[in-house]
Amino acid sequence: MPTTPDLTSIFHHYQATIQPGPLTQQAYSIILAAIRELYLQPGQSFLEREVSEPLGMSRTPVHEALIRLEAAGWLAIIPRRGFKVAPILATTITEIAQISENLDGLAVALATPRITAAELTPLNDLVAQQVTAMRHQDLRAYVQIDQRFHEQLVALAPNQRLVQLIASYSDQLYRARLYAIDERALPEQSVQEHRAILAAMQSRNARAAQELMIGHRQRGSREIIKIIIQKQAE
Repeated sequence: MPTTPDLTSIFHHYQATIQPGPLTQQAYSIILAAIRELYLQPGQSFLEREVSEPLGMSRTPVHEALIRLEAAGWLAIIPRRGFKVAPILATTITEIAQISENLDGLAVALATPRITAAELTPLNDLVAQQVTAMRHQDLRAYVQIDQRFHEQLVALAPNQRLVQLIASYSDQLYRARLYAIDERALPEQSVQEHRAILAAMQSRNARAAQELMIGHRQRGSREIIKIIIQKQAE
């Protein structure tokens, strides 16, 4: 992961991908993306001007965005020293994983009885893209595709409150997966598990799909948490 990122080019990239809107919301989304993608790394400190200047914005919307990010748990204010990116803690990821693995399982169970071939096709395509990324040793791309796979799968659940609840944890888990990916074995087992989940859904076996998803999330979380603990001990 980059240790001295060019924030100007990174911020400009994300500015081109977000919807127009209030500057505070734009700044919030862009800085959050930089944190989530580890361009602003866990524990890294920075001053307000170090993000306002690359964003090309005045201090006011950036300051408001940073305060919102702190309230959401992504940053901490360091008096007279600016802001510090929240660390990735094993305890936090453990707690989130315990919740999210069951919610993801429920989402899959709800989606299975009504899923169509047209909805399964793009999910299978994403699995194929994961295989390609893995073969090219592009692990960042693999994690990004993995995130899209799970987001699209959860979005099929006919329960918007559930979808929104899962989304509230999604970015934290994504950042942890990206943080740990270089220390993990090639994710061949994850690909096999994705295929098994889709096969269970295709056969309309909601219980099997749910159990497979919970097991998939539990195994992945255990691997990630073990790596986080090792990194914290270093």
